[in-house]
Formats: sequence, structure tokens, C-alpha cells
Amino acid sequence: MFTISADGFVSFQVDLADGNYFTLGSGELGALPITLLLFTGETKADHVALNWITTSGNNNSHFRIERSINGYDFETVGFMDGAGTTNQTNNYEFKDHSPIKGLSFYRLIDIDFSGEENPSELLSIKYSKPLAEVKVYPNPAAIGASFKINVARDVEVGPVQMYQLNGVTVSSTVQRSGDQLIIQPKGLKGGVYLLSVMLDGQRFKFRVIIR
Repeated sequence: MFTISADGFVSFQVDLADGNYFTLGSGELGALPITLLLFTGETKADHVALNWITTSGNNNSHFRIERSINGYDFETVGFMDGAGTTNQTNNYEFKDHSPIKGLSFYRLIDIDFSGEENPSELLSIKYSKPLAEVKVYPNPAAIGASFKINVARDVEVGPVQMYQLNGVTVSSTVQRSGDQLIIQPKGLKGGVYLLSVMLDGQRFKFRVIIR
């Protein structure tokens, strides 16, 4: 059997076959934290949505939602009321409207009414803002002219390459100037070419014309 004293101390007494018994005790208020069934995250256009499900809880006052860029140093991004003491399933959703670009880590801190804290496992999320419409201009371009793409300063630019239609790589130089990416073909004749650009981990391909 088990008993709960007025100060929250929980004790269990187990009777053995020979008449002996032993007692286990816990000084935690409410003794058990929440039962976390699920903790997931999803990236949206302008925020990260965190969802979690609990199937029980003891003296669950509230949750503190924390975020980290390295998995060690955390900052608080919000709070969510808990469900107290319950055996019912509860669903929660929290929206981080200022997510970190790239990889970050989230965790839940379950806080009971006595102030005791229980952290969840870490949840990793990779967030990137949707890019504005990406266009190459001028297109067509004159022989010797450069192609340009408007790119915000916080966008990470990856490999940029030009190809012939048969897949053979052609020579070009790439320069980033302010909010512009400038691609300068080198020694190309008039014709149709393919331009491949990596922006924030997304690959964009364009058919460009030189004449």
C-alpha cells in the first residue's frame, strides 16, 4: 500500500510472505512528474510550432520552453500553463515567432507547484525562412554582360555554377555585392545555358540566354 502525508511525502509498504516488510519513500511533492507521450516540432513560414502530449501529471504548475543553438546553453522563449494533477491526456502547442535560423534545440521544463523542475529530452529543429521569389536578370543578357540575382544579406549563398545544356561546366565568376549576387560568364558565345544557385540550402536552377 502507499500513503501520502500532508507535506507530500509518499511512502510504499510491501508485505513479504514471512511477515516482514520494507518501506520505500519519496520526498518529492506529488512524487512523479508528468508523463510526456510526445514532443515534436514543425517549421512554418514565420515560426516554429512545438507540440507535446502528456498522459498524466502530478502538481504540474506550468512549462518553461527553452531554446539553444548548441544544446548546452539555453534561453527561455516562453511559458505554458500546466494541467495540475490529472490522469487525462492533454495536448499543448507553443509557437516560437522568433526562431533561430539554422539548427537549434528545444526542451520543455516541467515545473511543479513547489518549484521543482524536470527537463525533457532535446528536440532539434532546422529552420530557414522562405525565400522571396528568386529571379535572374537581365535574361536574355548580351555577350560579355553579367547575370544578377537579388539576395538578402542574411541569406547563405552556396555553390554557383553555369552549364551547357549537355551538362558540361562552363567558366564564370561570382561576386556578392550588397543585396546582389553577380554572375559573370567568361568567354561564352551566344546560346542557352543552365545556371545553378544554392541559397540557404535550397537549389535553384534557371535557363539563361546569352545573345
